[in-house]
Amino acid sequence: MKRFGTLLAGIVLMLLTTQLYATTVSGARALNIDGTVQGQNGAANGTNGASWETDEQQATSTVGVEFYLTWDDTNLYIAWVGGSKAQQHILWIDTDPQPTPTDGSGSTATFDYGNVTATLPFSGNFFVNIQDTYNEYRTNTSGTWSGGTSGTLTVASSGTTDDIEAVIPWNTITSGNGRPSSVYFLSYINDPAGGNNTGYVYGNAPSSNTNTGGGNQTFAHYFGQNVQSGVNPFGTVDASLAVELLSFSAKTIRGAVRLQWQTASERNNLGFMLERRESGDETFSLVADYRSHPSLAGAGNSSSLNEYSFTDRDVKSYRSYEYRLSDVDYSGVRTSYPLLSVETGNLEGGAVGEAIPSSFFLGQNSPNPFNPSTKISWGIPAGYQGKVRITIHDMRGRLVRTLYTGLAEAGTFTVSWNGQDKAGRPVSSGIYIVRLETAVYQAAKRMLLLK
Repeated sequence: MKRFGTLLAGIVLMLLTTQLYATTVSGARALNIDGTVQGQNGAANGTNGASWETDEQQATSTVGVEFYLTWDDTNLYIAWVGGSKAQQHILWIDTDPQPTPTDGSGSTATFDYGNVTATLPFSGNFFVNIQDTYNEYRTNTSGTWSGGTSGTLTVASSGTTDDIEAVIPWNTITSGNGRPSSVYFLSYINDPAGGNNTGYVYGNAPSSNTNTGGGNQTFAHYFGQNVQSGVNPFGTVDASLAVELLSFSAKTIRGAVRLQWQTASERNNLGFMLERRESGDETFSLVADYRSHPSLAGAGNSSSLNEYSFTDRDVKSYRSYEYRLSDVDYSGVRTSYPLLSVETGNLEGGAVGEAIPSSFFLGQNSPNPFNPSTKISWGIPAGYQGKVRITIHDMRGRLVRTLYTGLAEAGTFTVSWNGQDKAGRPVSSGIYIVRLETAVYQAAKRMLLLK
């Protein structure tokens, strides 16, 4: 398993796919808390042995960093793999969730810790920092955070890896009120030195929190569970948008257009609908939906990355098409996303080779300047096996939005940006940077948004 002994300034964050399930085991959780996670993980769900079970493991926003969590009637059990055990392993908890969670506001987490002030999507009442065997926690019972209490938790760290495990009694978390009925969690790793001593945050869980870099952070996603008797790690999660679309892209292949999209989170998602029209036409025609194609069925409730694809073979060469993607929730409410434009070129062979370039490239966005949306193309040559990430940044280098992240395929791709940030808010006029990042190639282009 890949581990990070030090944090590299140019680290590329990737979202990993992890499905969340629920395990119910009566009695105490029989974990072996000795600071060793690797080699003591991946146990079958529901076995309640000394090793971490599959559904107790959660991927984070950073490759090589994993977060583990489970509980019983008496204790909460947590662990991290990756990063450096000397860095701050942060866990925020809310044991009195509000009926309508906020999204990046309403936090009582206003104190600065490790040169980072965190704004949470819930009003937290417990905070813990673990570094190697050092531990410190704080509580908030009346709107004011307590001073730090250090050295009282059961913490174990590995002598040969960066694994950390800890046991936190529910009574410590709830100030003597025992196991709560419901709870929210959010975790990340922080390097307090960072750049210019601003702190550097990475390794977020849930993985849909792609916040990274130095300075203060606003998080929008969390795990949320009902705590039942016995062990019940992951259940219903996250809450902001019904479906948070991370990317929607297309590539031309021989005789077809291949459409791909990713979601960062889903809530009550029944499935997707795909429609198409030729550019200039007023009406759309249904191409496929979740009722006729099981692959378009939604994930229901999920806070992990989900990937979907569909190959449209009812297309012609040298045409301009517009695709509309929509999701449908359990109540039948439909939500549509910005249109995706595709130029097919020659689909019969020959010129399709243009869709599989001989080298990496990031094209200039079009139109440019733009308002409110623009298209971005990039190419991956044959033979590359790795991940690719397309992101938008402002002129100060701050992440505005992630347009695509995932395993790369050879070909030419197009994705649209609608001029909105990762929270769905329109950004202001100005210059923005689009970046293409792979393990072996990086490129950037400037784009001008004029309103």
